[in-house]
Amino acid sequence: MPAGSIEFSGVAESFSGNVLTDNEGSWAAGNFFDSTPPAGFSGDSHLVEITSGPLEGTLTWITGSAANTLTTYDDISAAGSDASFRVIKAFTVSTLFGAIPTDTVMGGGSNAGGADNFLLFNSSANSYTTFYYKNGGIAGGTGWRTNASNSVNVADVAIHPSDSGLMIVRKQSDDGELVIMGDVKMGTTDVVIRGGGGTGPNSTTLNLVQALIPTDQLVLGTSGLYTGSADTGFLGGSNPGNADSLLIYNGTTGEYTTYYYKNSGISGGTGWRSSASNSVDEAATVLPAASPILIQRRSNGSDFTWKIPAVIIAAE
Repeated sequence: MPAGSIEFSGVAESFSGNVLTDNEGSWAAGNFFDSTPPAGFSGDSHLVEITSGPLEGTLTWITGSAANTLTTYDDISAAGSDASFRVIKAFTVSTLFGAIPTDTVMGGGSNAGGADNFLLFNSSANSYTTFYYKNGGIAGGTGWRTNASNSVNVADVAIHPSDSGLMIVRKQSDDGELVIMGDVKMGTTDVVIRGGGGTGPNSTTLNLVQALIPTDQLVLGTSGLYTGSADTGFLGGSNPGNADSLLIYNGTTGEYTTYYYKNSGISGGTGWRSSASNSVDEAATVLPAASPILIQRRSNGSDFTWKIPAVIIAAE
């Protein structure tokens, strides 16, 4: 998903813990944060993107602001001093799908069971929230709702451009179309892949992320997912059962293909493989630009930051 509108760009004098200071910052206290979010949701509405220095590519929510300072969800002190940054307004449910969506985008209904759904995944909580457009029914009024409440208006809930991969469940027989317009993200992107979920060797933590690449140009071999160290990238293994996995969905067949990095085992060699074959090299497999990517992180793997390579623009 592309970035939303850019509302400020600057160079920070300092990054200390979760606080960014820009002496030329022109925002007012309380900017870039929703002080009255819908019940059950945070006030996240804008993000800071670090655009230079050691943390280039980091996207983190703004959780508060004062004159010349921004407080962020993540510790950004490693950015150092004099790093450039920009403030991005995140897409919301209504700006992404429409305040009143057409049936070609999201068909409405009186409840989540009768309407098209989109599901936002929270990797930290390891759970989905189901959203739908309520256009009928006796109670709860009309508007954007979740499966948790048929009356709480969630039109202004913000969507993280990389960490909140979304899935659309289309219940109508005809195809739909969602056109997303925004700024193409040109630099690298840092996405935290969560680990440590579960207690057994086969337990996993699911991550649903967006690659933020506008064209199908990112392939497994150059994705940066496997670094040789499970502290900074994928946990390799002899088969899909003991390695981290990446799943790509095929909308035509309705099935996933599982990929993993084979770094041991008697036969099949080493390298990127799929569950279909332990010997066919899958390094050239494209990570689709228009689909979220499912990553299953083994419980013996910690969090790591996936640094997604920058977009390559071909010369005309």
